[in-house]
Amino acid sequence: MRLRHHRIEVTDIEVSDQAREFVATRGGTLFLRVRHNRCCSGGLTFLDASTSADRDVDQYEKLNDANPEVRLFHLGLVLPEKVSVEVRGKVRPHLVAYWDGCAYRL
Repeated sequence: MRLRHHRIEVTDIEVSDQAREFVATRGGTLFLRVRHNRCCSGGLTFLDASTSADRDVDQYEKLNDANPEVRLFHLGLVLPEKVSVEVRGKVRPHLVAYWDGCAYRL
């Protein structure tokens, strides 16, 4: 899926079967949030994945009507071309999103 937002192509989203099941049992919506951190060596951009919007739920842009529904919060920041979402952790399973195959963007 590709959508345009403010002349930026929004991502192709790939959700593993395990992540799809994880999201389905927790409400059916995948929330992705672009988060930028600055540190002494420069900036890092992360993509957080969750089954709930911690705040600002009305600012998440709906990207699709598929299963799972995907919503993105990005504040106009640069977006990846491809997002991959998986479940990690056996004791405490959680969603992990990869930005163009990487854990973060420099």
